[in-house]
Amino acid sequence: MEAVRTQPGWDEKTISEAYGLSKKLRDRAFLQLLEFFSLLMPEVDVLYNTLQKRSIDAPCINSALAHFKENVQKMRQQADNLAATSHDGTDEPGRRVANTAQVMKEACDTVISQVEQRFSQSDHLIAAKLVDSSFFPQFVLSFPTSELDCAVKLWPLDNKEKLKSELITLYRHSELHTGKTALSLLKSIFENNLEENFAETVILLKIIATTPMTTAESERNFSTLKRIKTFTRNTMGQPRLNALAMLSIESQLIQQLQDFIPKVIEKFSQRKDRRAAFLFK
Repeated sequence: MEAVRTQPGWDEKTISEAYGLSKKLRDRAFLQLLEFFSLLMPEVDVLYNTLQKRSIDAPCINSALAHFKENVQKMRQQADNLAATSHDGTDEPGRRVANTAQVMKEACDTVISQVEQRFSQSDHLIAAKLVDSSFFPQFVLSFPTSELDCAVKLWPLDNKEKLKSELITLYRHSELHTGKTALSLLKSIFENNLEENFAETVILLKIIATTPMTTAESERNFSTLKRIKTFTRNTMGQPRLNALAMLSIESQLIQQLQDFIPKVIEKFSQRKDRRAAFLFK
């Protein structure tokens, strides 16, 4: 940063940004918060990686959450000591110490509160294992009774015994295990016209497929989220955006309209503000 500010050949904008960054890197409160978050974020990564495991179960989730909250709580207790000492080891002014320590404590409180709120109900993660094809060979040997109990407790699955019977049959028929997600399994059942034979399983699959997960399985919905973000950030005119969004939402209905594309082509060709001529007499 000093080289950018002092050596010739740099434009005014770069020099100004270098000066701002250099000033920020000399700010003691900024450096203390930077050190604080360098301790906090690895704890978040550990929790995230733990919850991404396919073989996750309820005790594992509870243990990971307990360790995470315990470690964050310890960091909160150390906030005063961390804020009292500057980056170079000298004492800080009392008012700045109090403000920086308060920010650290509020950050810890927010993190703990969000974790408790998001994972207050983690049974859906356990129930989702019922339709995870990677566990099917294991479930053939030993049926997942605890996972089934979680699913029945969470969701409106009235016929537990019928669902159990259907799942046992599903686990044994490997030809239906065409994918790794609930959506792919649901698609396989419909493609083979087995939705009536697996009525309770279809209900379970539809629920799981539309339930937000906190593991890698939730990536099945990211493409839709990306499309929504693209929609909101697009500079295209609002009427055209709305029309394209409607086409995307009702794509299945549009595909069933046999004359839809010819009508669009005809209307497009009849517009008078086209640069090229599409109608010839």
